[in-house]
Amino acid sequence: MTDDKHLVIIPRHHVIKPGTLKQILDAAEISPEHFKDLL
Repeated sequence: MTDDKHLVIIPRHHVIKPGTLKQILDAAEISPEHFKDLL
């Protein structure tokens, strides 16, 4: 178990646009594969 989850904070009730998601990934510096693991 890691502490990587705090890097990505997404309100569950918000709709995430592809562009916004990319910005989140870029800001968190994690790969899409890693991001999917956090969901």
